[in-house]
Amino acid sequence: MKINSRHLFLLVFLFFSCNTPSNKHKPFEDTTTSGDILIVADESYEPMIQVQIDTFMEIYKYATIRVKYLPESEVFKELMENDSVRIAITARELFANEKTILENQKIIPRTLKIAEDAVALIVNNSNADTAITYQQLSDIITGKITNWNQLNASGSKDSIRIVFDRSGSANARLLNDR
Repeated sequence: MKINSRHLFLLVFLFFSCNTPSNKHKPFEDTTTSGDILIVADESYEPMIQVQIDTFMEIYKYATIRVKYLPESEVFKELMENDSVRIAITARELFANEKTILENQKIIPRTLKIAEDAVALIVNNSNADTAITYQQLSDIITGKITNWNQLNASGSKDSIRIVFDRSGSANARLLNDR
């Protein structure tokens, strides 16, 4: 069941860096195909992103992409506090206050939608209910519905347990925000 589509954004701040004294030992300046870059990414996207990075670095031997995979909430914290981070990959755009912080540092953030994502619900095969409305999901999250038989009279009397991929994940934030 598709609850709500969300977008995966690539927050791009700088593609190139200047050749500073600390880079003098390198044979090339940072370009789109060479150099060293640190990015942060939502950990739920690690399998997809890591394949892309491995492929890119295999093709471009002089490129090094270092990635910190973090819960979504930590991605933005790292982005705001670590001036070495040049790209963030996450499921949401910057909030207004985050944009203001960056703009005050003379950084103009650019976003690029690179994919769409969705939230899926997984239930036990023995569960009689196969369709949950958005309102019912909201009632489950807020605790108004706590047992499966509240959704379907023939459903189990067992309690409903909500499990997220990780604390602070984009999925948890998305459902909580909605």
